[in-house]
Amino acid sequence: MWCVAPYLFGRGDFGPCKALTPIVEEISNEMNDIDFGAMNIDNQPNTPTKFGVRGIPTCILIVGGELKSTKVGMTNKSDFTTWLKENT
Repeated sequence: MWCVAPYLFGRGDFGPCKALTPIVEEISNEMNDIDFGAMNIDNQPNTPTKFGVRGIPTCILIVGGELKSTKVGMTNKSDFTTWLKENT
């Protein structure tokens, strides 16, 4: 069984991150079989660079312990859900 974990890197005071957070939260409530996570880059400034994060918001998708896909920038619920389904 593969572990699937989308992770959102952002900042709570940055407009696009504030707008994307409730979208990701809504999807996480609908997709209970996936473990979602989030990180405020101000609290952990070195971790995003380990995943090649160069801009925010950035979502990474870890599947089976490996980085499978990256999505950078604001997106809508439909596009985010499609990205998840295409990569899991």
